[in-house]
Amino acid sequence: MNILCLCEKTDGSDGWSRYTGDLIKSLKARGHTTYVLDRKSQIPKPLQMLTRPFLAPFFAWRLQKIVNELEIDIIHITVEPYALIVPFLPKRIQKKVVLTLHGSYAVRPLLMWQTRWLAYQYYKRIPRFIAVSHYTKKRVIEELEKKGKRNISSHIEQHATVIHNGVNIRPFLPPLHIPPPCPPPMGEVLPPHFAKASRGKPGEGKVKTIIHVGGIKPIKGVLEALAGCAIYRDQYSANFHLSIIGRFDPHDAYVQKVRARIADSRLENHVTLCGFVSESELQQAYQNADLLLLPSRTFRNTFEGFGLVFLEANAYGIPVIGPGDSGAKEAIKEGVSGYHVDPKNPEAVAEQMHRILDEKHIDYNACRRWAKEHSAEKMAGTTEKVYQSLRQGL
Repeated sequence: MNILCLCEKTDGSDGWSRYTGDLIKSLKARGHTTYVLDRKSQIPKPLQMLTRPFLAPFFAWRLQKIVNELEIDIIHITVEPYALIVPFLPKRIQKKVVLTLHGSYAVRPLLMWQTRWLAYQYYKRIPRFIAVSHYTKKRVIEELEKKGKRNISSHIEQHATVIHNGVNIRPFLPPLHIPPPCPPPMGEVLPPHFAKASRGKPGEGKVKTIIHVGGIKPIKGVLEALAGCAIYRDQYSANFHLSIIGRFDPHDAYVQKVRARIADSRLENHVTLCGFVSESELQQAYQNADLLLLPSRTFRNTFEGFGLVFLEANAYGIPVIGPGDSGAKEAIKEGVSGYHVDPKNPEAVAEQMHRILDEKHIDYNACRRWAKEHSAEKMAGTTEKVYQSLRQGL
């Protein structure tokens, strides 16, 4: 099949791009011809589509030309805001569209007055959907039903297939033992493997290395992770270091709260705000980690649709701790690949940290097996079946 993916980028720097990049690689390996229409082709940014929906007709006209020239069989929109162009496409092209519903941006267009009508239209007209979790599918259906659009919610119920995100399974790589420098001052941006700088007390052994991947913002539960770490230090062990990896604006109000919490909790020597890191540095962080701690929060318009990062950690044999009230629940196998927690219960977070870091309740090989059950190849194979069902209906 000739498949056109409509996305922002494929460099793996965020969830959208990692999903799209892994999917394209796996589809190519299965013999399909893939094309990409992304920001390199001067299309609008996803958030521009939400705030300037008047761009949609121009974008749709451009897409129509490409589809005709390349004889495209499937148009796979992997970034939800780009679905705003669908109502402006001819019906014969609309029939070729598949939309992946990841998380927050599957719901937000329904909540914004400037995009709500267009969202109703594309949810009604797109013939096939892929939801990355049962939770995301449920949230979209619930929001439509709240708006009284039961006919559209029924359409999604019937035509949305749940396909969990897939992860590339890497061969086993031993931990990198890089000599660390002296403990960095709190907040200094350093490569994540330098987080091993914090030394434990004599006789306590190896410093437990904890990572948090996803940036500093409320949905990622950074304050909740810090609260759990403070209790873990006081009740179990001070022999750990947390590296918080991902972009952040140092002037952002939430970032200031994080800095204040670190100081108030006396965690300066236990936490490093690493900022953005390269792919190779992220791999080093995974190789050295003992735990991924990501107690994400859930809000009406912001939630974890699945949480690919949990599987990425498991692919390295790393146990994880995440929330039990979002799509992340489907990414974590309780007691096998990690534990679910209530992010607002720091005592529970600390207890599960203790079970993983000190009591070794989660097995490396079990984590790897769980990740292998969610390989990118398996994801592509199931996605291919969605494409085939769509083509059979044309």
